[in-house]
Amino acid sequence: MLFPDFCRQQSLMALLKTAAVVMLATLMSVFGVHAEGRNWPLANYDELGTNHNPQKAINAQNVGKLAVAWSLEIPRKEGDLGTGVMAPPLVVEGVVYLATNAPSILAVDASSGKILWDYRPALKTTPTALPHTHGINYYDGLILFPSPDCSIRFVNASTGLEHSAITGICENVPGNAGTYSPTGPPPALDTARKVVVWGPSVSGGTAAGRGFVAGYSMNGTMLWRLFLTPPAGGDTLWGFRYVVERRDGFFEGRASGNVEPMAGDWGDLGLHLGRTRAGGGVSFGHISVDSELGVAYLSTANPKPDWNATYRPGPNLYTSSILAVNVTTGDMLWYYQTTPHDYYNLDCTWNTVLAKPSNIVVKGCKNGVVYALNASNGNLLWSFDPPSLKKTIQPSMTKRWHNDPSDNSFLQCPGAFGAIESDIALAYGKVYVAAMNFCTLHVPTPVEEHGSTVRGSVYNVAPTHINTTIYAVDVRDGRVVWSFFVSSAYRGWLTATGGMLIASTISEGMFFLDAETGRLLHRIDLGGELRTGAVVGADGQGRFTILQLVEKEGSRQVLIALRLQNYETARWVFISLVAAVVAAFMILFRLWTRGFVLKRRELQRSRQTAPPRPEE
Repeated sequence: MLFPDFCRQQSLMALLKTAAVVMLATLMSVFGVHAEGRNWPLANYDELGTNHNPQKAINAQNVGKLAVAWSLEIPRKEGDLGTGVMAPPLVVEGVVYLATNAPSILAVDASSGKILWDYRPALKTTPTALPHTHGINYYDGLILFPSPDCSIRFVNASTGLEHSAITGICENVPGNAGTYSPTGPPPALDTARKVVVWGPSVSGGTAAGRGFVAGYSMNGTMLWRLFLTPPAGGDTLWGFRYVVERRDGFFEGRASGNVEPMAGDWGDLGLHLGRTRAGGGVSFGHISVDSELGVAYLSTANPKPDWNATYRPGPNLYTSSILAVNVTTGDMLWYYQTTPHDYYNLDCTWNTVLAKPSNIVVKGCKNGVVYALNASNGNLLWSFDPPSLKKTIQPSMTKRWHNDPSDNSFLQCPGAFGAIESDIALAYGKVYVAAMNFCTLHVPTPVEEHGSTVRGSVYNVAPTHINTTIYAVDVRDGRVVWSFFVSSAYRGWLTATGGMLIASTISEGMFFLDAETGRLLHRIDLGGELRTGAVVGADGQGRFTILQLVEKEGSRQVLIALRLQNYETARWVFISLVAAVVAAFMILFRLWTRGFVLKRRELQRSRQTAPPRPEE
C-alpha cells in the first residue's frame, strides 16, 4: 500500500535529517564554529568575574599546535602620561580593545593586529600620579572606561567616539579631606536595573581621601554613595552602622560582619590643618554583579598609611574587606574583614568571584588566603591557606606597626606585593589560585607628614627565594585537588578555558595545565616578562585566539596573538565536509522524491488496468 511505504520513507527522511544535523553540530564543535566563548566582553570574562571562557576550539588535545599569528607593539605618543597596558584586553565581535596607561583605548583587528581607532579622553583635571588603568568593560556597543580624572567615559565601540560621560565623581565628597588616585576598578553594571557600580581608589600614604562606592544611572545621575571610611575628624560609632548617601539625604543601617566594631575605630583620622592622615577606599579589582538579585560583591583596599597605624587605632572597618551591596539602594548587606587593623598592605584587591548556582563568593587576598563566603549572609564556608607560603607576619590589634615600638628593620613575608597578586579563576568545580613567595625587607618610618608616599616604611626585595605554587581547590570545601610549582613571581591572572588552566608567569613563560589533574600540557616562551594573564576570543573569521601581553627589553610592550597552526587546513577540511554532507543530503532527497513519484505512477497505472469490482 502507498500509505505504509510513505510512512517508511518519511521515517527514513527524518533519520537522514537527524544524522545530517548531528554531523554538522559535531563538525562545528570540533572546529569552533559558532561556539560559545567567541567574545571576552568583561575584564574577567563575565559579570561573575570567573576568568573562565567555555570555548573548546583550543583545548588540551591541540594546544601544542599554537603559533604566533601576529604581534603589535603598544604605541607611545608624545604627551602620554603613562605607558603600557596592565588591564585585560577585551574581545568583542572580532575586535580587541586595549586600555593603555597613556590613558587611551586602542581598537585592534583580532585577525591581523591592525589598529582600527585610538580614543584618548580629554581630561578635565591632570592626575597627581601616573595613570594606570586596571580594567574596562563592554556593554551594548559601549566601552565603560574609568578615566584617571575620576570620571567614567562611555566610548562607542564601533567608532571610538565618546558617547557620554559621568564626570566630577570625586568632587564635593562629604567629609573628604584627602585625595583620590587616578585608578579604580572597571565600572560594573547591573544589566537588569541598568545601574553602573563604581568607586575611585584613594591616594596612598597619608593623603588618602574618603573612600566610597557609588551607583549611577546610565545617564550619569548618582543614585547612591556608600562610604567606606568615616568623615575627616572621625566618627566614634563608625563600624556600628554604615552610612549611605541617596538623592534625598543620608541614611544609616546596620550591616552584619565577622569583626566586632570598636568605638573610636579610626580616631580622628589624624586630622591636622584641614587634612587627614589616614583613610581607605575601594580596590581596583573586578566587582561581581548578580543582576538577578540586584547585589554587587566587591573588595576594598588596605587602610592608609600602609605600614603605620598610628592614626587609625581600631580594626579600620570596612577596609581589607569583602562587601555585599544592594545595587538599588546602596545598602551594605554584609562585610567580611580579612585583616583587621592591617599594617602590612594585605588588601583584597583583584577579582571578587561569584560562584553560581552554589551561591558562594570566592576571594583571594594578599595575605595569601582564599576565602569562600555564603553570598547571602557573608558567613565563612571555608578558607584555604596555601602550605607553600613562607609567613613572618604577625597581625595584632595592639600594635602600630610590625615591631612596634622598635624602628629596626624587619622581614615581611608575604611581602609588600602580597602572596596573591593576581586574579583567581573559577571553572570545572574548582578555584585556581597562584600563591607567590616574594618577601621584602622593611624599615619603619614616621607618618607625620601629608603625602601619597608617606606610607610608614621603606622597603626592598629580600634575599629569599621567589617562586609560585598554583593550586586547584574544590569550590565546595577548599580541599586541594592538585598543585603545580614554578620558579617565578606571578602577577596578572589565571585563565581557565578548553579544559585547561593558562598560567602566564613573569619569568618562565606561559604554562598550559590540565584543569583536572594539573599535568603540564604545553609551555611557550614569548621572550619577555608576562605581568598580565591571557584572554581568549575569536577573530572576525571565527578563529579562536589567545592574546598575551609581553614586556620586552627597552620597556617595550607587545601584544601577541596565538592561534592553532593548522587552523586554515582544518577550516578547509570543515568546509569540504559540510559541502559533502549537503551534497549527500540533496542526492538522497532527490532519489527519495523520484522513488516516491515512480511508486505513485505505478499505483495509478495498476488502478487503471485493474478489472471492475463485481456488483453486489
